[in-house]
Amino acid sequence: MSDPLLLSLLRKFRAPDLDFILNLGDWPLSRLDRLPHLPILSWCGSRHTSDIVLPTYELTEATVSMMDRIYNDLMRTAHDSMRYRWPNRLSRAFFRGRDSNKRRLELVQLSMAKPDLVDARLTNMFFFQHEKSLGDIVKHVPLGDFFKYKYQTGTVAAYRLPFLLAGGSPVLKQDSDYYEHFYRDLEPMKHYVPLREDLGDLEERLAWLRAHDSQAEKIGESGRQFVLNRLMPEQVLCYLGQVLERYGQLLRSPVAVSQSYEHIKQPSDSNCRCDWTGPGVRDEL
Repeated sequence: MSDPLLLSLLRKFRAPDLDFILNLGDWPLSRLDRLPHLPILSWCGSRHTSDIVLPTYELTEATVSMMDRIYNDLMRTAHDSMRYRWPNRLSRAFFRGRDSNKRRLELVQLSMAKPDLVDARLTNMFFFQHEKSLGDIVKHVPLGDFFKYKYQTGTVAAYRLPFLLAGGSPVLKQDSDYYEHFYRDLEPMKHYVPLREDLGDLEERLAWLRAHDSQAEKIGESGRQFVLNRLMPEQVLCYLGQVLERYGQLLRSPVAVSQSYEHIKQPSDSNCRCDWTGPGVRDEL
């Protein structure tokens, strides 16, 4: 994903000559307890690392794709979720995903014990052993259908958070050491509902949301508006441009292009799918 994104950015922004390390993995790498602290560009950061945080590959893929083809982007998610009006959404928390951390397993176990409170299932297992208490592995659910439910659950820097916020259901966001580039601008109980890392207050939070339905709806809508005003392509590309510009100002070593580098070329105009051939302007324009 990094190549199409950088090529798109460079068609809109005059970047300085740069030489940088881009981490293509899910986790930040430059640990604070180890020297030297390397200026690594990563998709997320944490309290224990010093990586320079970029928008996640999920968000950058949506940014590039929503500009040239139909894709599961933020605007489509926001639009699709409108099929489910707030009064008709089910008053339960919802989750589908794989077993990327043990808290997800605990959420599924709570769902098995209290299905009227939480509908949570695993769609695949990679990291933990499957147990009977976790129920059956289920099929994926289209993201737009998540918003049949009033409350969404999120763990760590799950990369799907912008898409959950876009759906207008309040997100119960678990406390975590990990963060995405925009987390500092989110306000608890305005854009999302905070949860303890151990999920010990989940039932209490759900009880509050059920008892304060109009406030729950307002939190969900505030989250949606945050996404539509702060995480659209314009904001994502401007953020990336500012990162590269400031990085270039701090760079002290001369940039040398090694012969071992691969030249990634800009796409040619022949790839354009536009059928316009003349100066004719439509009447309505």
